[in-house]
Amino acid sequence: MNQKKDSEKFSGRTQQRQNGKKKALAKAHKEDTDGIVFIGRAISKQVMNQVKKTFSQFGKIQKIWFRSLVGFNEKKSLALERKFKKEGRERTLMLGNFYIRFESKEDAEKAVQAMNMKEVEWHDNLLHVTLSEQKKYTKNAVHLRNLPPTATEKSVYEVFNGLGVSGVRIFRDTETGNCLGTGFLEFDTTEACDLALQKKSVKIDGKPVYIHKMLKKKQLAEQKAKKMIELQKEERVKNRLGNVIITKTKSRKPIGVLKKKKALKQGRKKSIMK
Repeated sequence: MNQKKDSEKFSGRTQQRQNGKKKALAKAHKEDTDGIVFIGRAISKQVMNQVKKTFSQFGKIQKIWFRSLVGFNEKKSLALERKFKKEGRERTLMLGNFYIRFESKEDAEKAVQAMNMKEVEWHDNLLHVTLSEQKKYTKNAVHLRNLPPTATEKSVYEVFNGLGVSGVRIFRDTETGNCLGTGFLEFDTTEACDLALQKKSVKIDGKPVYIHKMLKKKQLAEQKAKKMIELQKEERVKNRLGNVIITKTKSRKPIGVLKKKKALKQGRKKSIMK
């Protein structure tokens, strides 16, 4: 018993240490991302000077860097460059997102408020600007399905602009840059999000686009499980009804056949009596 208690104490202590490490890492990450602005998406690497010039008006920039849409590290970058050039896809390596570290978080917030969903000369689409720590979409977001390949952030923004859009994200092919048919749309308020969901579908570039509530992985899994249970129930009911109908059709016989059989029996009886 004592050994069991000691092992439980030891496991409890190790769990506490692990939790403490996780909290420390999360705190360090939060401190590290303070004052960093994310600027996307599919922006050319060649406009770095223009990006720096545009955002320097909001405060002192400590660092600016570019991250390609094709996620690669320094060790294999040369090999990838050679491969993409050989296949005629070197333009893909030049598209990506920018990150800017400001001296203060206040300057970063000013940049986000002023530049999010704005048009600029050095990019052919609307900018998506947000704090790096808030890059994930909040609960005021919807999922867009069946977007046309020609869809852009601007075309989606123009359709929903009246509701107060705070962010648009479209998933693109890293090679062609075309829309892959799905995306997310974030609103300023929950009321605006509800109004968008009421529409159910809209037309973008002549194609119907469907609007769905954005769910977490756990919620999606629960939804799928519920649907599976409902389908199984329906199948069971169908099978039961099918069995009942089959048995009934087998046991019952047409009235005409029964009358003929009775008449034959009576005829036989009469012949025997004679």
